[in-house]
Amino acid sequence: MSSGTEQRPHTTGPAPLAEETNAAMPRPTGPWTPPQRAPFPPPAAAWAPPPAWSLPPAGLGPHPPGVPAPPARSGTRWGWIVLGIVAAIAAVVLIGTVAANNRTMTVNGTVTIYGMSGYVTPGSGCTGTVASGMPVTLYDASGSVVGTATLTGSGIAANTWSTYTSGYADSCSYAFTMTDVAATDDHYRVKAGSASGDGVGFSREQLETSGAHVTYR
Repeated sequence: MSSGTEQRPHTTGPAPLAEETNAAMPRPTGPWTPPQRAPFPPPAAAWAPPPAWSLPPAGLGPHPPGVPAPPARSGTRWGWIVLGIVAAIAAVVLIGTVAANNRTMTVNGTVTIYGMSGYVTPGSGCTGTVASGMPVTLYDASGSVVGTATLTGSGIAANTWSTYTSGYADSCSYAFTMTDVAATDDHYRVKAGSASGDGVGFSREQLETSGAHVTYR
C-alpha cells in the first residue's frame, strides 16, 4: 500500500568517521620541541653617581654637548709661576737681610805699649803696670760701643820703635779678644785707654782677617 509522500533518496551519505576527519589534519614529524618564546629584556643596571673627575668645576655647570670646550687659560698658570718665582726671590733677599743684620764677628788684637819693667829681649815675656787693667773699646761707624776688653799685665816683648840697638826690647804687646761684635758696618775704631782721642780706624775686613793692632806711647 502506497502513500502520497514521496520518499527521497538520502544524498548526504553516512557521517564520516573520526579517523577520516583526523586524516585531513597534518601531523608533526620528528621529536617534539617546546614553542620558542621571546627573550626577556635584561634587567636595568643600578644607578650610580658619575665619577668626580667627569663633573664640571663648581659653578660652571655642564658643558653643552657638541660645542667645543674653551681652551685652557695658560696665562693664568704662567702668572702663578711668575708670582712664585718673585716670592722665592723676595724670601731669599729677606733672609739675607736678616742674616746680615744679625751677623757677628770675633775681633782679636794687640795693644803695644812703649816701656816695660826691666830689660828683656824681643819675644820674651814682659809685664807693665800701665797696661794692667787698661780698657780697650771698639766703636762702630755711628760711634756706638760694640765691643770692650781689658788688658792684663802680661805680654810679649818687642822692639817696636827700635829704641835700643843692643838687642833689648822697647815695648810690650798685650793681646785682647772681643766676641759677638756686631758686623753690620764697614768701618770701626779701636781706642786703648781712657784718654781723649778717636782711636785707630779699621775696616770690617781688617778686623775679621788680621785683627786690630794698636800702638800706645
